[in-house]
Amino acid sequence: MIFYWCAGQDDNIGDVILRRRMLRAVQDTGRACHVYVGRATPGFVEGLSLRRDDVVYRNFIQFVMVALLASLRREWLFAFNPGEIRCTRRQGIMHAILIPMMLVSHLRGRRCVRLGVGVHEYESMWKFPILVTVWLSKENVWRDSESRDRFGMGTVAPDWAFDEGSELSESADLPRRWLAMSLRSDSPEPSDEWFAAMEQISEAKGLEPIVVVQVRRDSLRARAISERLQCSVVDWTGESHHAQEQRLRNVYRESEAVVSDRLHVLIMALTEGAIPLGLMEHEDSKIGRHFRAAGFETVSWDVSDWTSAEITQQGMRILDDRRSVEAASRFARDRVDAMDMIVGVK
Repeated sequence: MIFYWCAGQDDNIGDVILRRRMLRAVQDTGRACHVYVGRATPGFVEGLSLRRDDVVYRNFIQFVMVALLASLRREWLFAFNPGEIRCTRRQGIMHAILIPMMLVSHLRGRRCVRLGVGVHEYESMWKFPILVTVWLSKENVWRDSESRDRFGMGTVAPDWAFDEGSELSESADLPRRWLAMSLRSDSPEPSDEWFAAMEQISEAKGLEPIVVVQVRRDSLRARAISERLQCSVVDWTGESHHAQEQRLRNVYRESEAVVSDRLHVLIMALTEGAIPLGLMEHEDSKIGRHFRAAGFETVSWDVSDWTSAEITQQGMRILDDRRSVEAASRFARDRVDAMDMIVGVK
């Protein structure tokens, strides 16, 4: 029996795909799965690809109590929520609730595992309950080395989403006509230099610019970029999570590269054969460290003080090295596959 904490940002396709990939590892064990989804909408839950016999919980206390009772009498595993931990009051309380269950399971030789997790906002008093759950976990596999260093234990492996997409062989020979773009709604408005560079890269490579929305709150920013570049936009309005994911994957499959300051836009595009370009006009606090953990060299740069020619040159340099990107992508997939074994160990 496996208990899997599986809750994320409801307007974010990336939060669906990384949790779905870990869920598949859980399901492939053949054991009964109990899954906590919190306040997720039906669209988010649909995107996870749950099985009919998976037991879904929306009440965290109920989920933990059932897990505690189950740990007393049968084969058992508790899997922590993958993705990003924020050391907030809410997260601190939820982790504190888990501590009695983890102590009981530890005494009975059961396993709690944390796989594919990164930390954000670590400097907070609410980190202490989280730290206790790290100490009590049998396995801690972080998705970046900085998170591992902050908690002082565990190993590092790529984010689960690096292995959730098409096989590279399936997309290798597809024609690639797009230069796709997606920027955060809370990032600075792109400069004239950035827009000029996007036009120059598109023209040099014979590509058409297109803007996509992978996080629903980025919609206004996407429409503004598409108006400036006079290009198409794949917006996210009334579509389900599953439908929007398929629309995005169709675009990424035909994209030579994707320019974004969102981690999972770049990862998801990579899994469909597009080259990730983190050309952003602000500090990169996330993308670089997660790609380094997956075996990539630099894929993100703060270009806020660069000229359009410098931005274009950097983009072109990476686009001309597709072979290295594909090799790193295969390596990342293999390392994610290795985490399946941790879930499957009895």
